[in-house]
Parts: sequence; C-alpha cells; structure tokens
Amino acid sequence: MNFSIDLFSSNLFLRRAALAFAACFMVAALVLCGGLHTAGAAENTAATASGEPDAARVRDVMTQAQKLYDMREFEQSRKMVEDLAEEGSSAAMFAMALMEARGNGNKENKPDFAKARVWWEKAAAKGHVESMYNLGLVYYRGVQDGGDGSDSSKQNFALAREWWTKAADQGHLRAVYSLAGMARTGEGQPKNFEEAFKWYLMAAEAGHSDSQFQVGSMYLNGKGVEKNHEEAVKWMQKAAQGKHPGAVNALRLMKMQQPQAKTN
Repeated sequence: MNFSIDLFSSNLFLRRAALAFAACFMVAALVLCGGLHTAGAAENTAATASGEPDAARVRDVMTQAQKLYDMREFEQSRKMVEDLAEEGSSAAMFAMALMEARGNGNKENKPDFAKARVWWEKAAAKGHVESMYNLGLVYYRGVQDGGDGSDSSKQNFALAREWWTKAADQGHLRAVYSLAGMARTGEGQPKNFEEAFKWYLMAAEAGHSDSQFQVGSMYLNGKGVEKNHEEAVKWMQKAAQGKHPGAVNALRLMKMQQPQAKTN
C-alpha cells in the first residue's frame, strides 16, 4: 500500500479519466498525503493558505498514519488523519476524502461519497488544487454514496466545469485538459472546437503530452484552428518525445503519406 500513488492521474482522454475515477476505489492504493508526498505536489502549491498546521508536523503525522495504514490498521490511521484535518490541514482533508471514498476505517466499512465530497470541498476552500480537480471528476462522472443511490452526487457538467476551471486557474494541467475535452465533445455546452483548442494549447505549452497530441491532431484536421501541417508535425513530435503512443503512430502514418520524391 503506497500513499504516493496518484489515483487521479490519467494520461487518457477525458472519458477514460472518468472511468478511471469510478474504478479507482477498487484498487489497493490510496493517496494519503495530498500535496506533501504525491507526484502532483506542485499542483497543490495553493494549499499554503493561513490556518494550515506546521508543515513538518503534518509530514510526521502523515508518515505515522502511513505506517498504520500499511499494517491495515485503518481505524487508527484514520483517527490520526481526521484529527489533523480538523486542525485545518488541507492535505489531511484530501486524505480523509479518499479514505471515505474507499470506506477505510469508517463504521460501515463501505464507501461514503457524500462525506468524501464534503472533505474535498473543505480542502478546496483552502486552495487545495487536487481537491478542486477531484470535485470536478465527482460531478463529471456522477457517483453514488455506497452504491445504494442515497445522497448521490448526480452528474452535473456545469459544476464539473466550475471546479475544473478553478483548478485550471491554479495551473492544474489535467483540469485544463478536461475542460478542453468538454468543449470538444459538447458536454454541458455546445461543441466549441476553438475553445477546446485554446485549452489544449495552454496545457500543451506547459508540456502535457496528451494535449500536445490533441493540438497536433487539430492542426492536422483543421478543427478549431486553420490546417497547418508543419505545426501538426511539431506538436506530434513534442508529444512523441513524451512517449505518447498516438503521436508516435501519427508521425509514422504522416511520414508514409508524404509524396515520394521522383527519381530519374
């Protein structure tokens, strides 16, 4: 069990990201430390608002909670994290949301998405960017508390877009990519390829390989931007450098389709 695994990372298209969110509670992993130890720590720089407990102490408590969690002492681990969250730690609030979503250490020992949502909202209110992004996923996918339909978070594209916009404003690249996907597919709004291109380009320029691939595709097909073969190749190459399989295949096909030089 490793808290440093980012359950909510996804280098797939937006629909796959939503499916990954729905399935993440079934895998044997949990991000406990939020912005302290996850791969997405840079995305949580906004979570330094006033009212946060001492960072060193938070790290120590989280480390102890990690050890208890690894020993499957979920109730003890949860108690430590919950106490820290009550003190105002946004990282602990984020962790509590995930523990509720997995049902680790609660009385019913089952997922409670209603409580998870509350903890994410508390963390987001303190500027925790990953919590903003996860709230967007909650409302994009629509999840139910414990699977019994009670106190459900119904699918709401407007709220998904609202939370992703807040995260995007803080530089969260997956949120930017998600907003692009909504504009491109017309979820909760009319299809808008120009808007989608704007969001994709923003993330692409920051090094997001999936967005680089999408920018290349849009240049290639003239969707949301005027066709430009050179720009398409440039962005596909950038994505390929990031090991994006679609970009690698696209470059191979583009090369095969180039006119062969005539020989005498």
